[in-house]
Amino acid sequence: MKSIKNLYFAVALVVLAVGCSKLDSGMEQKSSPIFRASFEANEEEDVNEPGTKVYIDSDLKLHWDANDEISLFNGSSVNEQYRFKGAQGEKIGEFEKISQTTPEGGSTLRANYAVYPYSADVAYASNVAFGGRGVIGFRVNVPREQKYAENGFDKASNIMVAVTSGTDDFDLNFKNAVSYLVLRLYGKDVTVKSVTIKNLAEVAPVLSGVFYSGLAYNQTPSYKAASGEANPRFADVVLNCGTSGVKLGDTEEDAVDFWFVVIPGTASGMQVTIEDINGKTATISTANTLKFSRNKIKRMAPKEVVFN
Repeated sequence: MKSIKNLYFAVALVVLAVGCSKLDSGMEQKSSPIFRASFEANEEEDVNEPGTKVYIDSDLKLHWDANDEISLFNGSSVNEQYRFKGAQGEKIGEFEKISQTTPEGGSTLRANYAVYPYSADVAYASNVAFGGRGVIGFRVNVPREQKYAENGFDKASNIMVAVTSGTDDFDLNFKNAVSYLVLRLYGKDVTVKSVTIKNLAEVAPVLSGVFYSGLAYNQTPSYKAASGEANPRFADVVLNCGTSGVKLGDTEEDAVDFWFVVIPGTASGMQVTIEDINGKTATISTANTLKFSRNKIKRMAPKEVVFN
């Protein structure tokens, strides 16, 4: 697998609005600000560093996906929806506001905040306290059911966050708020329908669901567990491989990667259940403690799938 270090891509976030002013360069600037976004690199067990991904190609290069959307909090607690207007696979493009919301009416924030991907459920968590100067929280969600993506993860499951230095700063440096697990499976004549991972910890066995991401300028996003019935959390993640399934390679050298996006934390043992397209299941378990750190990829050794 090729490593990618220090990947940074700039994108312009443009809000259509009535009226405009002139930039010093002579270009027209819309009355709403232009946001430029960049991406940190993430690390794979301190060996490889593929960049933060919206979706990734076979060389683990970053690309925007057509119609990608983000939640933007423009100096306000109001969640505004923006959509990428470029073509599939572009590295630079514009975002256009598509929601009818306005920043007026919400709580005033001291900076601009963004969360990828867009969700109406993303919210400023005014009642959640974080340690650290200037850190405020946002309610985000890692889906319990994720879709298989070849050579990468389900982009809709990857939570990225960004914050500027103030409301007059329009540079968004997106950082991953989650962790990643890669299972490598092989087996003769096996076509996988789904793969389920389950955290076997006796206390707080969480892999997916709602959590709070704490953001402050020039600081690493922090994590805080959610609680209560309104914030569901789950001990498992189900990777759906579609109706046709995913054909495994016959040998260890041809093992297929299955990526999972998980909430940062610890699993005191894990159970993996593989279901094939014919309804047969196989189980692989480990009693080892697995630590999932923000922005880190944990890649497991290849395992053979053998049905009973």
